[in-house]
Amino acid sequence: LLEHRRASAVIGCTAPMASQYMQQMRTLLLRLEHNEAAVGSTGQAKAHKELLELSRCWPTQPPSDEAQIVERLVRQLPKFADAQQQTIVASFKPVRERVGQKMIEATAALNRWLGEAREADTGLALKLLETLQGIEQSFWFRFYKQCPDLVTKAQFLVATASIVRAVSGEAAPLRAVVVAHPKVSTLVGQIASRAFVIPNHGNILVTWHNGRLDRYNRTFWRAARRAASRLCDDLQVRLVSALRRATAPVQLAGGKTKPQLQIKLRAWPMAGCPL
Repeated sequence: LLEHRRASAVIGCTAPMASQYMQQMRTLLLRLEHNEAAVGSTGQAKAHKELLELSRCWPTQPPSDEAQIVERLVRQLPKFADAQQQTIVASFKPVRERVGQKMIEATAALNRWLGEAREADTGLALKLLETLQGIEQSFWFRFYKQCPDLVTKAQFLVATASIVRAVSGEAAPLRAVVVAHPKVSTLVGQIASRAFVIPNHGNILVTWHNGRLDRYNRTFWRAARRAASRLCDDLQVRLVSALRRATAPVQLAGGKTKPQLQIKLRAWPMAGCPL
């Protein structure tokens, strides 16, 4: 319904009208910044209504100062009630797009950490702590559900759930990396609760993550079968090369070499696995 209203409003806005609305937006932001609007529940409701009306005529050609307007609007969100904040973010397309972009960046950072993590490398805990703090303290994490791109949202949630399951619990494969840093565990728990605790259902992280991985595994299996049937020779060459690299002789004292007769495969998340 909001999308329909926005589309209808934008279609009906001429260029002069859009320019007028943008000037009204700048004026309202100035009033908010000087605490001349959104004061008290009545002021909040009035400013909230004004913002929603202005969002319906956002120009199709963004103004030159759109990024600054979005930044100013984001800084004023705490002056509104939680429900009002959600509707404001949902109504302004550039704000939703900014939320989506921040989610993409956070997803890349989480996946990069999983790709670099080693059981013995405790220094990576501080890197994870920095990433998690950036997510928890950000404005966008409170509004990630407003991201219009379902793929972006799913990829962020998969990365988040993967981190949680990699470091949380006695049997977690990367628990040793963070065990000496209780702040990491605290942040992981807070982020997991916000993203995966659903009213009347509790924490659905494991159920949701298993279902998503099941879907990915089936997709990869189909892709692997197709690749094996079409590119068998190339795959065999690469497999042999990987095995040769992993079993290269070890240099011993005195210049002697010792052949490696075994290779160590790594469990999920498989960072550094020779295959």
